[in-house]
Amino acid sequence: MDTGLRAHGLHPSHMGLLRLLHCKPSHLGDLADELGVTAATMSNTVNTLEERGLVKRTSSGQDRRMVLVELTPEGAQLLRQVYNELVLTIDGLMSTLSAEERVKLDEGLAILLRVTGRMDQPDTLVNDDKPESLQPAHRSP
Repeated sequence: MDTGLRAHGLHPSHMGLLRLLHCKPSHLGDLADELGVTAATMSNTVNTLEERGLVKRTSSGQDRRMVLVELTPEGAQLLRQVYNELVLTIDGLMSTLSAEERVKLDEGLAILLRVTGRMDQPDTLVNDDKPESLQPAHRSP
């Protein structure tokens, strides 16, 4: 699945940042904390994506020294495209499973989510209250 990202010139860390910014603009330090990297690493990542026109830096309204990073329309479009391609890839892989195997996989994923404490944290791109543009283009039954 990393191959799909590389086809768009993205690294997994780029996708993590784009996904966070899809939810709301954030300060550089907050993004670094959320993704578990140093401020310098986050700054480099933002620089790379800013050069590609996928994110932009803006001054915070309350404190002009504070910089907000936000997703550009181009970044949002690329995020949707990569996400939809990923859904299609996963659908293709899932189509090779029997109904019984799908049930087992679903049960196993529920256990994994529970033990990692993420059951109460829905994926930011799959959550039903997100705009239609971020819903999967296709889902196999």
